Amino acid sequence: MYSILIVDDETILLEGIKEVIEESDLPFKEIRTASSAQEALAMHEQTPFDILLSDISMPQMDGLIMAEHMKEIYPYMEVKMMILISHRSGWDNWIELAGKMINQVQEREEFGALCTYEEKTESDEASSEEAGGNMLMYKVRDYIRQNPGMDLSLGRLAFQFHINPSYLSRSFHQTIQSPLSSYIAQVRMERAKQLLTETDERIYEIAQKVGFDTQGYFTKVFNRMVGMSPKEYRMNNKSDK
Repeated sequence: MYSILIVDDETILLEGIKEVIEESDLPFKEIRTASSAQEALAMHEQTPFDILLSDISMPQMDGLIMAEHMKEIYPYMEVKMMILISHRSGWDNWIELAGKMINQVQEREEFGALCTYEEKTESDEASSEEAGGNMLMYKVRDYIRQNPGMDLSLGRLAFQFHINPSYLSRSFHQTIQSPLSSYIAQVRMERAKQLLTETDERIYEIAQKVGFDTQGYFTKVFNRMVGMSPKEYRMNNKSDK
């Protein structure tokens, strides 16, 4: 198990990265945060940590200088891995890069390694996103599956997961291979079909349970996606009890 220190002068980024790491399955026994290089140095001097995950560009002292000072504090006890990230356009790329880089930490055997990563160009970013999944997007997918009756609008999901709406829409499509709105509708219809065949609940009650305010709109969407009305589907597929 590792201890990790996350350093960034932007509070929203700092808390966002911490939350993603806390909710992951990565083997961290302790997750600490610092909002400046000076604060990080003081924390490291008091209690050394295993892994540093830091922004490079920070006021007063940048990440590279901070990393050198850390080596001076405990020259006999090196940090296992220092990961410095340069980000310029916000925390979307920060979170994506952080997840990938932390996974790589466990595969590295050499101690005291210093890795730096700069924000990619648009073409590099596109190819990177195509290549692999996004841990956060799978969490969004699971949330949708578990809560079909909740408000699953783009704005609400972006707020729930602390990410930019446009990034959520684009990244979900690329990772899950389905537009977000289409995936939500599909999950809701599958749940509705289950309730129609396995329960005696009224159709308006089922509509509410899968996120529809009115029975009429639910019936319209169900008819379009399934090819028959909810009542017809129930009559054709009702489970015998």
